Amino acid sequence: MKKLVLLIAPMLAVSQLAWAQTERGVSWWSGGLNAASSHATQFQQLNEASALELRFTQGTFIQTDLLLGADLRLSRSKNLKREGSNLDAVTDDRQTAVAAAPFIRRFWGKNALRGYVGGGALVELSRNRLLTANTKTRDAEDMTTSWRIRPELQAGLFYAITPRWGVDLQARSSVAPIAFTDLNLSLVLLTGVKAGPVGGESKKIPTQLLAGNWIVSGTFDVGNDRQQLTSAAGELATNVETRQAERFTISPSLGFFAGRRWLVGVSVPISHQVQRNEFVRSATQTVSGITSDITTDGIGVAPFAKKYLLKGNFGPFVAARVGWQRERTYGLSATADVRSTTYSWRVGGGLAYLLGKRFIVEGELAGVGSQWTNGQSGGEANRQVDVSVTLRPAFTMSYVFL
Repeated sequence: MKKLVLLIAPMLAVSQLAWAQTERGVSWWSGGLNAASSHATQFQQLNEASALELRFTQGTFIQTDLLLGADLRLSRSKNLKREGSNLDAVTDDRQTAVAAAPFIRRFWGKNALRGYVGGGALVELSRNRLLTANTKTRDAEDMTTSWRIRPELQAGLFYAITPRWGVDLQARSSVAPIAFTDLNLSLVLLTGVKAGPVGGESKKIPTQLLAGNWIVSGTFDVGNDRQQLTSAAGELATNVETRQAERFTISPSLGFFAGRRWLVGVSVPISHQVQRNEFVRSATQTVSGITSDITTDGIGVAPFAKKYLLKGNFGPFVAARVGWQRERTYGLSATADVRSTTYSWRVGGGLAYLLGKRFIVEGELAGVGSQWTNGQSGGEANRQVDVSVTLRPAFTMSYVFL
């Protein structure tokens, strides 16, 4: 939430332009497609997983400031596990969900920033298929199908970057009780906009993209998960177990504009995670202690290159990066240190917005990448491939030293 506020707040400082984006006949487009797959092998064990998610939002202003449309969503996932000396113990878990949510929204405002409220109904059908088999039993199949219909409220803010591009910050809630959740930030493409001439674009290179400038950015993630499990098979056999995971990941990035709109640089991902289990046995006496304390530390390096194709304050970019990361896992329950190495690459492109004279806000709209990991324990290997096309990117903000 804080990141979204920090992203929206600076945008409010730019000039407010009155574009006719909510007039009758204008169409609203948003959504995305994400696909990923992974393949992991270990001693007498094979794991394969794949996932596909499609989100699509389309609407049309049936009259000024009144949008009628629908959200469509499709998700599919597959998790396949094979175990045993011949890999003949199989667990195949597949899930599919299809949902549609027709809605109507009412907009207010004439400038670049506009608010809206609306409502609709979510209709969802889901199916789960679980297949298990081994050498001693026949195939067992468990099929579960469910559906639901749920009314919902919608509220959000729309900020116009150009006459045909904008950013939508939206929250949703079921009608009872009202508790807005599912907060998301997405790009919106508008078609059919009758906008007057905005004026000729300057041929000068924007200040942020001049050769010789330095740029800093980065990401971070800090969290703490705690779970307490209690079993009570009798007063003398009551067990209490606490599971806790502490983690942080930071990835500072430094870049240099080596030429006309060309950025080269490097990011340094650093990670630290501790998984701890505490066990307490309650009987005539209490015995407690830490049964496991496993730590994983990682550090890597990821050089990148990026080309900005902007002719003004808003436009596309293309980027490519490669990566290397080393991880070490050790702790009380580990028989020995386990070290693994991960290699990765990714190419993609998206849209960037020059905010003021020192900031660049951008998001990747399409990309393809892969990573593979080799471990020193049990011949472990893992490979992942992902492809994404979306108007709901993870936005990043960079600071430019002029």
